[in-house]
Amino acid sequence: MRDAFGGSFMIRIFLIFILIYILLTAVVLNYAKAYRAKDLVVSYLEDNEIDDIGSMSADDLTKMEEYFESVLVGTLGYVTPLSPTDCKSEDGEEVFCFEPGIKIRRIDKPTSSNKLGVYYQVTTYYRYDIGFLRAIKAADNSDVDKTSDIGKWEISGETRPIVRE
Repeated sequence: MRDAFGGSFMIRIFLIFILIYILLTAVVLNYAKAYRAKDLVVSYLEDNEIDDIGSMSADDLTKMEEYFESVLVGTLGYVTPLSPTDCKSEDGEEVFCFEPGIKIRRIDKPTSSNKLGVYYQVTTYYRYDIGFLRAIKAADNSDVDKTSDIGKWEISGETRPIVRE
């Protein structure tokens, strides 16, 4: 009897460690996907030397959105819906949000190293929602609903300065 109890206990411990390993692997892979999406957007802005998203022609803007759709959504599978608070402007700078879950903030501050150009801060998001964490949070907080995020990570990066002509 003692051996059977010890064996079932060891199997339970083993299953718990496998579950923890799978959860950590899923988090790391999705985080890497959001990081890769940020890198692709930064590369697109730098390679095409986009100095003002707000004044782009409709064709160029459509081309950029199609690129995001084909590469980020089609190839990478990156789709993270943005909440209204994600697209708020900070410090009066221009903020552009795109469908797959990309926020691009135009930074136009002349400094000693950036005298002629602009640069962009690209932010992608990784959200996670684990059911039992929502239940724990709901026990402390009555305003938790089905649309709120339990966890959210931001991944930000900046382009090199894009020189204006």
